[in-house]
Amino acid sequence: MRIIEDIKSERDRIKACIDKYGHTSDHNSDWFSVSANDETGKPAFIDFEDGSGLLAHKYPAEWSIWSDPLCGTELAADKIMEF
Repeated sequence: MRIIEDIKSERDRIKACIDKYGHTSDHNSDWFSVSANDETGKPAFIDFEDGSGLLAHKYPAEWSIWSDPLCGTELAADKIMEF
């Protein structure tokens, strides 16, 4: 697992993951990138070794998962636990 905080430079990787595994309206890179709950939140992409991912926001004292994981639905809980 790798945490990518520079989502602009990794936009193609994130978009490819969304194209492959996206299945909800929240799986939208543009919406995710501007959707933090307050100005202290920064978007981050959690990149798993198998090519799946997780959209999240990093706050000073906590993380917030943005949407369902970008993976097969049968693996979603495992990806959240791994994160």
